[in-house]
Amino acid sequence: KGNPSFIKELLRDFQDKGLLYYDETSMQWTCSVQEIPLTIDKINGVSDLYQAKVLALPPEVQETLKIAACLWSIRVDESVLKMVDTSGAATSHIMHADVRGLVSYRDESYSFVSDGVREAIYNLIPRDERSSYHLGIAQRLWLNLQENQNPGFYATLMSQLFVSDHLVEQEDDRRALAALYLDAGQKAAKYLGFHTAWYCLSHGISMVTSLKTWGRDNYDLSLSLYNTAIEVCYCNAEFTELDKLIHEVLDNARTFEDSLLARSTLVYALGSRNKQFEAIESALETLRKLGETRLSLYPSKFRVLTEARRIKRLLRTFSDEAILRLPRMKDPKKLAMM
Repeated sequence: KGNPSFIKELLRDFQDKGLLYYDETSMQWTCSVQEIPLTIDKINGVSDLYQAKVLALPPEVQETLKIAACLWSIRVDESVLKMVDTSGAATSHIMHADVRGLVSYRDESYSFVSDGVREAIYNLIPRDERSSYHLGIAQRLWLNLQENQNPGFYATLMSQLFVSDHLVEQEDDRRALAALYLDAGQKAAKYLGFHTAWYCLSHGISMVTSLKTWGRDNYDLSLSLYNTAIEVCYCNAEFTELDKLIHEVLDNARTFEDSLLARSTLVYALGSRNKQFEAIESALETLRKLGETRLSLYPSKFRVLTEARRIKRLLRTFSDEAILRLPRMKDPKKLAMM
């Protein structure tokens, strides 16, 4: 029973302090029975051992390790650390920590030897300074975004912004950040998953909410954020949040065309919740606004049969190949109806 990591680090700490050593003469391990109990009394857990080991390092190495701990990833590419560590000596600092048994440095990437090490180093950053740390890292990563469009880099950047974006105050910066969240949300929906995408988009929406969300300067960005969030929420089956997003667009869309995605998703969402009649009513309302006025919620059997015969006669004059050769539909209203 017990924590193997704690026992291992405790013995290593005793060895570093000369309290435990191998006697070549007697060919056995020897320890200082008088001093070890005094040392143990000062240690509350393995985190204390890790912190003490870090605090014994040079200050510039400690700073690099704090930045590395903020990156959170299981294994981090060395090039990413170099982007955010302005010391210019990130590699030598990580190699120094590797020798001290705090990180594992292999093939131009590193990882902490355990979550406890990373947590101990992260706890060295005062709580009221952590958001600023993360924002500084995010800003440096953002400067390198054009050259690093892979999903992993985006995920690292987003992890920094999620815990620090509340510090962004300038309107232009918040607008730019909202656009970045939109781009990240679209990429996450494609590569990572809809839950991650929603997290990005919800942060983007919070950025524009602090501005004039549907004002002249933010309308297109807000519409894109909300429309993308509507699609993602539908895929996540987050219907409560979906209803709020849809009504926000319906209340603020400048044109009927701008509200079409929200309206069509509303139809799908109602159908998914077994509200078929409400879905049909909503679809018919949208179709009427698109110009289809001869629609009824309760068409007669005669009308249904008449329309079916008419379409059947029309299709009879075309072969499958002829139908495929017909020009593509281009009318935006007809496409919206489909």
